[in-house]
Amino acid sequence: MNEPTSPQPPETKAAPDERDSLLSVAAHEIRTPLASLRLYLDAVIKAADRGSLDAADVGVRLRKARRQCDRLNVLLNDLIGIARAPAGPLAVPLTPVDLVATVVGVCDHLRDQLTAEGRELEVVTSEPVWGSWDRARLEQVVTNLVSNAQKHAPGAPVRVEVQARADDRVALIVSDKGPGIPAENQQRIFQRPAKGASTEGGMGVGLWIVARIAEAFGGSVRLDSPPGGGATFTVDLPRAPA
Repeated sequence: MNEPTSPQPPETKAAPDERDSLLSVAAHEIRTPLASLRLYLDAVIKAADRGSLDAADVGVRLRKARRQCDRLNVLLNDLIGIARAPAGPLAVPLTPVDLVATVVGVCDHLRDQLTAEGRELEVVTSEPVWGSWDRARLEQVVTNLVSNAQKHAPGAPVRVEVQARADDRVALIVSDKGPGIPAENQQRIFQRPAKGASTEGGMGVGLWIVARIAEAFGGSVRLDSPPGGGATFTVDLPRAPA
């Protein structure tokens, strides 16, 4: 006679519906760094095939590729944490972070992809903007917002701006001049997609992840997309979350 098995504690195993959602999150989050890795490695391979390898250029591209590997490792750790406590608060270890340097670094990686599409990625910053945040999750926010514009505003330039505000808060603004987001989607665009829901038309998991990270920092995210087209996402963050 088989011994009865003990049920798995709910906090260490995701339910089937949660597991399906996590697979969707994983597919979305991992796609961008994988695309960057492919771009950097393809450039090195092409240079090698032409016999025109330049040590300095190869070093730059391989360091960028290694950074994408680091991002993949962070994403996988995040997914494991969400799987163990999918409905709980997002853990955000706080350390001093320069938001401007973070934005510039992420955009330097993403610019190669947009340039390959004949598009411009403009970054507008000033002096460093320091706060208590988590660098890896800020990188997720910037990556997801720029990738969202890249996907849903094809051919349009993308603008990223950091603004320091007088009330000890900062704003990260990502805008594009694409077709915009239909009014019927704007109220639910930051919600977690239901099981089996389509991810077309801006209803994927990337913006839900942005909203969740912003909330974990004590901030918020909003969308402005007028009928004439274009979309502007503003992430409002306190410098020192409670």
